[in-house]
Amino acid sequence: MSVEVATNGTIFAAFLEQVLLPELRRRKPDAVLVMDNLRPHKTAEVRAVLDRSGFPYRYLPQYSPDLDPMEPAWAKVKSELRRVGARTVDALQEAIGPALGSITPRDAVGFFRHCGYICPD
Repeated sequence: MSVEVATNGTIFAAFLEQVLLPELRRRKPDAVLVMDNLRPHKTAEVRAVLDRSGFPYRYLPQYSPDLDPMEPAWAKVKSELRRVGARTVDALQEAIGPALGSITPRDAVGFFRHCGYICPD
């Protein structure tokens, strides 16, 4: 899901309800959501969606890039977008899916391990 405006609580709640939570229910019903402290992640609307979801959720400590596996993930995505030269909205829309898809399950495990989390093989 991509949007052409800054993310707010309403947009993030919609992402949770329409994209992430249904996919987690289908593929990983025992998942725990871990989020950073971006303001839209902590609105009353988002907390209500999360509370209704049945999934446990946790927030990382106040900005802690060393503990946030999203930092190396976004670094890889941004590197891929720079590599393909996605410099317009249309080019970005076309390139974002493949850039996100460049993060492999092995990468994800590595990002979590790099941040100090224990991950099963």
